[in-house]
Amino acid sequence: MAGHLPDYSGDYDAGFNYSKLSKDALLKLLEAYSKYVLRIDGFWYLVAMEKWGNDAAFDCDLQVWEKCQVLELRLLTEALNIRGNDVATVMKYMQVNPWLALCDYHIDLKNTGHAFLTKFTCPILFALEKEGNGREERQCQVISPQTFNTISHYFNPNIRTVPLNIPPRTDYSDICCQWEFSLAESGDSLENTAEESRDLMDYSGDYDPGFSHQKLSRETLLKLIDVYCEYIRKIDGFWYVIVMDRWGNDQAVDCDIAVWERVKPFELKVITEALNIRGHDVISFMKYAQASPWVALTDYTIDIKNENQAVLTHQACPTLFALEREGTGREERQCREIDARFFRMMAQFFHPNMEASPLKLPPRKNSTDICCQWKFKLDI
Repeated sequence: MAGHLPDYSGDYDAGFNYSKLSKDALLKLLEAYSKYVLRIDGFWYLVAMEKWGNDAAFDCDLQVWEKCQVLELRLLTEALNIRGNDVATVMKYMQVNPWLALCDYHIDLKNTGHAFLTKFTCPILFALEKEGNGREERQCQVISPQTFNTISHYFNPNIRTVPLNIPPRTDYSDICCQWEFSLAESGDSLENTAEESRDLMDYSGDYDPGFSHQKLSRETLLKLIDVYCEYIRKIDGFWYVIVMDRWGNDQAVDCDIAVWERVKPFELKVITEALNIRGHDVISFMKYAQASPWVALTDYTIDIKNENQAVLTHQACPTLFALEREGTGREERQCREIDARFFRMMAQFFHPNMEASPLKLPPRKNSTDICCQWKFKLDI
């Protein structure tokens, strides 16, 4: 549609938000956020494994996904209005899942109560096989069955999920995995009434074997972008809390810093590439900040003084609000230690001499105060 931005390579727009992007730009951003979700979870696992060993990291991963999977199911089914209690509904959910979106896969839906899901490529499996420590066996034989059962039983507790072919693989030209989903009662025959002529406002209609995010309307893609922003924040938060509960806050802070030293460069790369944000000045950094999933969840203002000086003010911040409700004072280290470190890292991605200075940080004296305020400056 005319007027929607194909990227954010143009001038800084003080009123920028995701709704100004074209459908193609939103699809690029959605793919970037899918990869981002994968990296956050993976890096938390690796940091925990490096610190306490694979058994401890595996236990944490199970606890994280007991929470995350239910959240993911709720967020995506609500955003896309996916309703039903048969296998066809489960397959619709699989098609919109951020994890499966990164795989090459095929769904063979026999009827509404019986389907086969085959993955031909899987970035998680490929990374684990490349690592060479055999971690794919527990990942695919313990976590994946638990995950698929949770997904199936969210829609119907009587849906049976059976692995037909799962790693470890001996032939690396083989499929990655294959799963059967079935209901005891026979399903209805399929009548594909999926509409091809217009963008879908949701996925409440019949299962479409050719579904992709490309078929969704811009309005629906905007809902999914919001979902992914929330999902990214929650995955990181669940990992932090589970590590903190097990080893204490000091260890969790150390892990959080180690994770984000790996994740943040990836986030900067995929978002700037997806939206074609180029430049080495403060304005370029502020354009990136407007597109960041973390800033998108806050109420904020950006005061551009000139191309190399700006002030970012957060009036509302869900992370801060959650920490304040918790009441243990964790916001002080989060905002003064972790956020300060990564604002500097982000600034220096654009220019090594760019400075990030806090003007006001938590803890707050009262709930009407701003959440935080930062000044970014580049002296050339």
